Amino acid sequence: MADIWADGEGDSWWVRNAPTLLSGQRAMHDAALALVAAIPEPASVLEVGCANGWRLALLQERYGAACCGCDVSEAAIADGRERYPDVFLSLAAAHYMLYRDKAFDVVIFSFVLHWIDRPRLASVIAEADRVLAPGGHLIVVDFLPLWPTKRRYHHRQDVEAWTYKQDYAACWLSLGTYTQRRRILFNHDTGEPGVCDAGAQAAGVLLRKEEAYTCA
Repeated sequence: MADIWADGEGDSWWVRNAPTLLSGQRAMHDAALALVAAIPEPASVLEVGCANGWRLALLQERYGAACCGCDVSEAAIADGRERYPDVFLSLAAAHYMLYRDKAFDVVIFSFVLHWIDRPRLASVIAEADRVLAPGGHLIVVDFLPLWPTKRRYHHRQDVEAWTYKQDYAACWLSLGTYTQRRRILFNHDTGEPGVCDAGAQAAGVLLRKEEAYTCA
């Protein structure tokens, strides 16, 4: 999946979704923005899989934060660099990010992780942990089925590609160095809060980078 995403499918996704993103409709019911509002004002934010950086531009406007984003879509990054010149956007994959260690106090994944090819998922988790400062916040928004599920990617029938849906916040919680601060359940299709049909169920989870261990 990672190869087709970097080799043009990221641009295809952008073309399909740009009208909605640019209209501002997503911001009205955006779980990631709501979770950022629940923490102290951030000074530095990274969004992985940021499209054209529309969410980062809003965060920069609201909080004055230094905002960076990376995505594999050349078209999306080009649009964002022209539209939001004060947001630093780079063409880069989630499993290898050219940022220094502990560079950000907030890292955001919003409906990105289910696209990640499974052999690269561990690298994505490690990279996010590397660039997030101790005491910082990780925001993970994605589908939340009743159990881990994979589904054939319906936009590309010419190749065997899958999406993977699961509780991604659990990946970082299992490290023992993150604690969950807040979890929002909502309908991916409508944005309405609360529990819904498993096919549309999504979760936004706010994690803090701090040890979860107790002394024995």
